[in-house]
Amino acid sequence: MVTRLGVPNPPPEGNEAASGSSTRGHMQSSPIPLRIPFLNKGYTQVLITGWICFCCSGFFNALQGLGGAGNANPSANDPANIALYACFAVFGYFGGFFFNLLGPRLLMGAGGLTYAFYAAAAYISGHIANTGWLFILAGAILGFGAGWLWTAQGALILAYAPQDRRGHYIAVFWVIFNLGGFVGGILQLALNFDTETDTASPASYFVFIAVMIMGSVAAFLLLRDPSKVVLENGSRAVIVPLKGVKEEFTGAASVILDKNMLMLFILFFGSTYFYTYVFNGVNGVLFTVRTRGLNSA
Repeated sequence: MVTRLGVPNPPPEGNEAASGSSTRGHMQSSPIPLRIPFLNKGYTQVLITGWICFCCSGFFNALQGLGGAGNANPSANDPANIALYACFAVFGYFGGFFFNLLGPRLLMGAGGLTYAFYAAAAYISGHIANTGWLFILAGAILGFGAGWLWTAQGALILAYAPQDRRGHYIAVFWVIFNLGGFVGGILQLALNFDTETDTASPASYFVFIAVMIMGSVAAFLLLRDPSKVVLENGSRAVIVPLKGVKEEFTGAASVILDKNMLMLFILFFGSTYFYTYVFNGVNGVLFTVRTRGLNSA
């Protein structure tokens, strides 16, 4: 993944402050206002990014935690997950290409909508016969959208975090994001408390779809253009000039040959390998639909 958001520059000191220059990167030439709007602060944008992933990816994890996305047969969503992660592997890797062309707002907003479509397809496939193809299609589309959303998330967190506060920013995001899975699991317990069947109640799907759409709307309405965001140290995010489509695609493709990136593939493979076993093979088989939500929370 190669994105055009750079590492934030430190505030100028000494003679640099007088001349307005900086020794690293290319700062934005536009002056920083004395009163910074709340939504234009880097830390605020990180909190918003966390909220978007809380609603979309976090509730997706809670839905998956039901085993088979809440369907009576946990193995029913295996083909959908195969399509999901196959597309995610491709579009996530080349997500930087789309990020540089379209920007974070469109990537996170459109990516969030694909989570809602997946949840809707999970409900339809579990309640209407011969609609398994729709669930598989939704999985493939979600793989595309998740690649967009997570590319934008990583780029924004790193770009808006001052170098000496980067760990704090990353931790704050992951706390907010994982709370989505926790809250979603508790909601599933509450919404399915009186459910006697092995399929999640329609209300639980509708609530999850609404929350995921809310996350997408937040991305479209609350995310700001990176060039207008002021960081905690008083500087602006560094924006590298956009290249042409061919140059962007070539640059993204060249990363696949990087030695360090190839070595990281081992960690990438192990990070989510256990999801299907835990969600479908354990939670979906050994627990009732009511207790799956509590267990996944």
